[in-house]
Amino acid sequence: MSVFTAAFTSTGISFDFDTDKFQRAINLDFYGYVPDGIKKKVQVFFAMFLISASKATETVHPPNNAGAIRRRTILADAKKLASEND
Repeated sequence: MSVFTAAFTSTGISFDFDTDKFQRAINLDFYGYVPDGIKKKVQVFFAMFLISASKATETVHPPNNAGAIRRRTILADAKKLASEND
């Protein structure tokens, strides 16, 4: 599954829930961020899509130092465990 497919699916679900009258009536504090008017709706949808795609990309391709940080954490945990067992 591509990053764009995941982003489009996530955006579509969020957008549908936000524009649903029933959801807005139940949870007024959370839903209602999509404004009225087609131009503004398209802008919000596109912004949500870009944010979702960027987050999905971070999940699929973590920053280069993530592996090094993970290795250091594992080594530190192993050293701590070894010292506790001595």
